[in-house]
Amino acid sequence: CDDAAPLDALVAAAALRVGAVAATSQLPRLAFSLASLGCRDEADAFFPAAFQRIASSAQRLVPGQLALTLLAVATVGGDRHISSQALETLLRRVGDVTAFVGAKESLHLLRAWCLLSAEFPPRIVTSLLSSVATMPRTMLSESEDNALHQVALSLSLEPAASEALRDVQSAGAGSVWEHCWQPEEVVGERAGREESSDVGAWVRSFIEEEAKASLTDWRVAKGARFASGFYRTAFLLEPRPDVGSHARAAGSIAVDVDVDRPSWSEAPKDVWTRLKHRHLVLLGQRTIWINARSLELLPDGAESTVGSSRRRQAMRDL
Repeated sequence: CDDAAPLDALVAAAALRVGAVAATSQLPRLAFSLASLGCRDEADAFFPAAFQRIASSAQRLVPGQLALTLLAVATVGGDRHISSQALETLLRRVGDVTAFVGAKESLHLLRAWCLLSAEFPPRIVTSLLSSVATMPRTMLSESEDNALHQVALSLSLEPAASEALRDVQSAGAGSVWEHCWQPEEVVGERAGREESSDVGAWVRSFIEEEAKASLTDWRVAKGARFASGFYRTAFLLEPRPDVGSHARAAGSIAVDVDVDRPSWSEAPKDVWTRLKHRHLVLLGQRTIWINARSLELLPDGAESTVGSSRRRQAMRDL
């Protein structure tokens, strides 16, 4: 739904009941559910209160509740919705429970950790990945298999993860890393509706109009793959061959088109996309995120104030 009012009302109602919800049972799942709906940044009354209350009961959280909470924090963007002290408390709790976490819960915790923490403690990372490695890859869904590869990419690309990576690679005589790092086997990101004939042509038309107006040194190419084909974007802006050396040195710009976000969403709000964009940055790939649904609401006349605002909202330079 592209009407934000019902969701805003739902979040506001939840905010009024934070104190009445049992933090160790219902609140983590409620927070994750609301975060997954893609709440607007303006509707942030619920999350700070909820995360603070959950953190105050961190020692009573079981692994599943802790995983849901940290995934919720990672989904909504973290910094503006949770205090650094509360986040540190939750991450510290991960270290307390690593010996008791199941394979899938370990995977969820690792995905959130890769977005939320600037540090990768070898003990915690290796323990969680060792737990994941107890489950055969054939028992993971395609999305879980891709999520595991994202975690492995974070360990490979994040400068702060180098010590943890070495520790994982030596664990189990190398078997843990072999289980997690299978770039030739993982399916990776599939082509979506943003690359279909109708949606793709419509979005490409918008990009080409923008390129004529403000990106005159670039040309639009269809489709691009990154990280050995694991990630894909619908379009790629390439420097024109006749431009100066400065523009060519800047390299290409990946254009990641999202057809599933509500029209009012100004940034990706799911862990997969946020990790994807983090990895593209670490790979040195400049990326623009486009909210396709926001384009549908653009008024005629690009010079109007509303039109300019919506264009800025629809295209987010990462």
